[in-house]
Amino acid sequence: MRGHLSGEVGFVRRHFVVEERCGFMRRLMNNRATFALLSWVVAAAVTPALAMVWGALAPRVSAQASGVKPIDDLESYAVYSALLPDEAMRGMRRSMIVIQAEAITDQRCWPSGPPIETEWKSTFESLRAENSHARTIRSGFTLSVPYIVLPKADIMAFFTALRPDSWKHFYERYPDSAGFLGLSAVGFDTDRTEAIVYIAHSYNFLGGEYSYHLLRKLGGNWQDTRVPGVNTCQVAS
Repeated sequence: MRGHLSGEVGFVRRHFVVEERCGFMRRLMNNRATFALLSWVVAAAVTPALAMVWGALAPRVSAQASGVKPIDDLESYAVYSALLPDEAMRGMRRSMIVIQAEAITDQRCWPSGPPIETEWKSTFESLRAENSHARTIRSGFTLSVPYIVLPKADIMAFFTALRPDSWKHFYERYPDSAGFLGLSAVGFDTDRTEAIVYIAHSYNFLGGEYSYHLLRKLGGNWQDTRVPGVNTCQVAS
């Protein structure tokens, strides 16, 4: 597997600017989860020209600039806390999580379906509004899983060369982590009993899950809810 990945990465690096790249890139585009991660990596890690081409081919997962408006309300972190145990246990069953400081959303795909246009409409509109400007995740809140917050640049530094051993170096630095997460700001209904949030979870080169989550507050606790008829833009690899 390592040899195969190395060959593929070498192919990209040697032939990206020649005509043969087209077929290889189309094959990669069939795996949207891989491209979601790679667009995230390339945008910060390689030359502007290469990032421009790669970003044009990939589904757009937006990452806003840091330092504009921190997410600091307790209810948002209660929503994150309800989802983090599942994310931390996914993949390799690790005990903590790395979270990117800059909030993200998948601007290419928003939740859709009849419930989004009716019962969940105000919650969805709040999600769009909360993520229409730059937001940042804060450290220091008590969540259900230990977490650390790192700037995007610090996370992407592990992937600057798009090497197949990039994840090896990441886990050498954060051996207890279950990869890293990107989170959106949370959208709430007016009563704050419904919430929508986007989570992008990457944990190896071909491993990740990307989805919006709809939650309801029941008995004082937030619960992840599958709402029939809603497309959550879920992608897994």
